[in-house]
Amino acid sequence: MELVRVAEGADAREILLGFEERSERILEPGFVEGEWRRFAEEYVDGYLRSFAPGSWTLTGKVLNKLTRGRIWRLLTSARRLLAERNYVECEAHRELFLEGLRELSVGK
Repeated sequence: MELVRVAEGADAREILLGFEERSERILEPGFVEGEWRRFAEEYVDGYLRSFAPGSWTLTGKVLNKLTRGRIWRLLTSARRLLAERNYVECEAHRELFLEGLRELSVGK
């Protein structure tokens, strides 16, 4: 079990300085939104891959490795992206999808 310890000396100053710098950056216009977009960009390919047919097959894994995870973005049409976006943004679609997933996972 890991214990939490109180930082002292240079470690404490470094932690507080980092905290102060981040606190100042958060006040900059557009900073939080920009960081959120960057964070989303890092994860979108993983989400696309998780919903892509064949992504967990050996072929899918090899293609994923060769393209550094970008293959699913290349293979997903703009129309399909729009439909998937609608499923997530539309409350009725999202709730229906979640309920279906809950029902499916109960039987597993």
